[in-house]
Amino acid sequence: MVFIKEKPIEVPERKLDYPFVRSSLGRLGVNVRHREMQSNNYVAGSAGWALKSEGEIEARSIKIIAAAGSEVDWSYIQNVAVENADIVNATIQAAKIASLNADVITTGTLTGRTVRTAASGARVQLDSTNYLQAYDANVLRTKLDTTYLRFYNSSGTERGRLTAIGTYFSLLGIGAGSSVKLGGNSVVCATFEEGGFSSESHLPYVNNSGNIGTASYKWANVYCTTLHQGDSVFTNDWRITERGKDLIFKSPDGKVISLNKIYKLLQSS
Repeated sequence: MVFIKEKPIEVPERKLDYPFVRSSLGRLGVNVRHREMQSNNYVAGSAGWALKSEGEIEARSIKIIAAAGSEVDWSYIQNVAVENADIVNATIQAAKIASLNADVITTGTLTGRTVRTAASGARVQLDSTNYLQAYDANVLRTKLDTTYLRFYNSSGTERGRLTAIGTYFSLLGIGAGSSVKLGGNSVVCATFEEGGFSSESHLPYVNNSGNIGTASYKWANVYCTTLHQGDSVFTNDWRITERGKDLIFKSPDGKVISLNKIYKLLQSS
């Protein structure tokens, strides 16, 4: 019953049959066709909106607005799939997205429990520890924190670190019996073990170049089994050098003493 100007007017009951519903919705700019409810301007994938028989809604724009002083009860909005859409200036607080899969995420600040490139297996992950971690087959292999870049072996045990200490860049081996190997192209050039041990050969980049120590920074002692050398120069500027098959001593003033001649003199005496 509808009241107009306080005078009752009887509205006869009418069956809400399909033609009547279609006609009434048409006045509101809504079409009903092929078991779908559509806006008059609906064009699939480009304009308008459609409510489909499977319960899906296709629309160019959907706004969920709560009345002033209230909020949307997100518990009633479940199993929602958003395709080819931009979410602009939105904040989701009371509800959390359990899983977000996207090709590209562009944002100012992204806050969550875990951000990762895959749910399991090989992945890069940032979680509540504030460490950036890389996994290989669910085993932690690399971790970046505010102090170190840490490296782990295939069992997940930490074995090395990179860090900057003061003015130094440091490469550290971690664990008992750890070593640091340096090389390139899958060839180990040097291995440094605990206590300063090395298990590889050390070669200059170019023949007859580079020095071990300087005039100001000398090694205290050199211990070796066999010493293969060219000249030997002493701090008093005496020099032992080769001349053909002879070995000579050269004084600081340039005088030469032949060891071969001394040997022959000793033989003849």
